[in-house]
Amino acid sequence: MIEKTTASQFGRWQSCVKTNCIYGADNACDGTPLRADVERKPPCRHYKNGCKQPAIAACKSNIKAEIRRRVR
Repeated sequence: MIEKTTASQFGRWQSCVKTNCIYGADNACDGTPLRADVERKPPCRHYKNGCKQPAIAACKSNIKAEIRRRVR
């Protein structure tokens, strides 16, 4: 998905994750640290083979739909 996103779409995605993810920008959904000064955490309760948090899933779905419309 990220290869075809515009800067605006990527910014909306980042904002959505920072706003709705319990780990914010510090850890990935599986608990892996995204910065050197952060410790590993247990996987997020919404993480089941990808993020299933409703607001993040909706944002991702909207961006994918925009990409599909643009690519066609």
